[in-house]
Amino acid sequence: MDDMDSDDFGGHSRGPSPFFMFQMMGAAMIPLIAIGLFAPLALYIVARWRDSREPLPDPHLGIKFALGFFKWQAYLVSLMGVGMLLYSVTTKLPSEAREMLYRPAFGLLLPGLLVFGMAAFGLTKTNQGERPLVGRLLAGFNLMIVGMAGFAFLIIAFQTLFEKGEAGDGARAIWSFTLVFVAAWVTQTIMFLGEVSNRTIPPAP
Repeated sequence: MDDMDSDDFGGHSRGPSPFFMFQMMGAAMIPLIAIGLFAPLALYIVARWRDSREPLPDPHLGIKFALGFFKWQAYLVSLMGVGMLLYSVTTKLPSEAREMLYRPAFGLLLPGLLVFGMAAFGLTKTNQGERPLVGRLLAGFNLMIVGMAGFAFLIIAFQTLFEKGEAGDGARAIWSFTLVFVAAWVTQTIMFLGEVSNRTIPPAP
């Protein structure tokens, strides 16, 4: 058997290597990571500007923004962990390769869930319910990030689907992350639209 047909763990698989697929996904995520790091600065300025126009400034705005930022960052990390964990279950790679996948998966998932839970709990101690502007800004921004990631994964997944020949285990890696991020994208959109539709529209003067 040619070396080109062997995978990185001594087995044999057809199609692109799953680790090549991870490199593709990493390249697709770089713009999203940059946006996720720098765009919140603009959102914070917007939140401060809108708050300055209110009769009473929000005393919890800064802490709500910080907690909300870490909450949604932890959520994204958790999604990556779920995607990697799903791939470790569906892959046909040898057992030693599975171990190299599910251990980092839990390394992402557990701290992500921990920080998400702590930040969500911290927000309950603020005036988030009475003044939800910051929460809505960050929730909408996170929906955009998850949606862009889901869309990027969906494009890569269909590229592998329509490639000539069998995509092999690399396709399982792509579809694992696609399933997780697209499901999160759809779920968040439904929840966001439900929240908007349930808001009370003030009567016309």
